[in-house]
Amino acid sequence: MLKLPRLPAGQGIVDRQTGLPTLAFTVYWQQVLEALEAQEATQDQLIADLAAAVLNIQAAMAAAQAAQTDATNAARETARLNSYPNPGNVLTATDAGTDATITIASHKRVYPVQGSVSIPSVTVAAGTITGLAYSTRYFVFYDDLSLANTTPTFQATTNSATAQVGAAAGRHFVGYVTTPVAGGSGTGGTGGAPPGGGGGGTGGSVEP
Repeated sequence: MLKLPRLPAGQGIVDRQTGLPTLAFTVYWQQVLEALEAQEATQDQLIADLAAAVLNIQAAMAAAQAAQTDATNAARETARLNSYPNPGNVLTATDAGTDATITIASHKRVYPVQGSVSIPSVTVAAGTITGLAYSTRYFVFYDDLSLANTTPTFQATTNSATAQVGAAAGRHFVGYVTTPVAGGSGTGGTGGAPPGGGGGGTGGSVEP
């Protein structure tokens, strides 16, 4: 609260002889001005302190939001690494006449819940991979950073490590299948078992 000095009662303001302000009034007015300036300085400091507090709050909120985003992204990544196709085995391979074709049946991609982060399962549309060699084990995968792609581009590789969920950003392992011999009957594959899928090793085993 601003308190200004009081001019004593009966105190003259103007000297009758000179027409100038009296010394007492001059002192009084100086005190008033100093009080007003001090009040202004206090207000300026309060405004500056408030502005600094607002900036600190905004910075804290931004840091909290960034931390929450990082936590959510980490949970989503963990869900991807532990995701798997359901049903587990969705691969078959057939002789297409001059080469082999792998067919991927429609299935759900299941993302296990990570704490408070729940990613809906995705219904993945069926697809095919053509022009493949006979009598060859292929590992099927696709990449999806959104964890929501219903029509991903399926790929096949003979290198198990390439198909692993940790091999690239957004990678999803589907399973593996050995294509038939030329003129042979169709073959069935093995799916990516939870958590995370994994690639097929020799002898039909599933590598971690």
